[in-house]
Amino acid sequence: IAAEKVEREREEEAIAAEKVEREREAAAISAEQKRVQSITNERNQRAILTSRLQVDVKVRALEAEKRANKEAEEQAKKVMMAEAVLVAALEQDAKEKAAALEQEAEAKAIRIEEAVKASKALNAELERKQRYLFETRLQLEAAEKEKAANAAEAKRVMKAEAILVAALEQEAKEKAAA
Repeated sequence: IAAEKVEREREEEAIAAEKVEREREAAAISAEQKRVQSITNERNQRAILTSRLQVDVKVRALEAEKRANKEAEEQAKKVMMAEAVLVAALEQDAKEKAAALEQEAEAKAIRIEEAVKASKALNAELERKQRYLFETRLQLEAAEKEKAANAAEAKRVMKAEAILVAALEQEAKEKAAA
């Protein structure tokens, strides 16, 4: 019984250790998800700031050139149009990069979510097995109690039979003596 108790305690410790490991994995997955989202946000902000800085630099250059040389106004218009196309291309590129990063982050989030679901399923299975183990232990304890009660009843019956046999023997001796 002591060995079974030690074995049960080992199983419970193993189950607890496995649960802690799953919780650590879930925390690591969550941290990874947050890190990926942070990187994505930072990259998006950098791309937007870069585009804005490029636009600001070019607009200022155009304004200075326009003020300095009115005769080159037609040239400045062409440059502005080219810059607008460049800004649109840069913005489109930044949007595409942001979309790609977002898709990558979503894919990672889905994988993380699937890992969390798998972990939850494993936890549910573990809890079911723990309940089964507990119920089995209760049944075993009940069987042991019933066995002890049956042994005690058997002892009592044997004692009663011994008393009855002794009484019968005594009565037979008395009849034989009479």
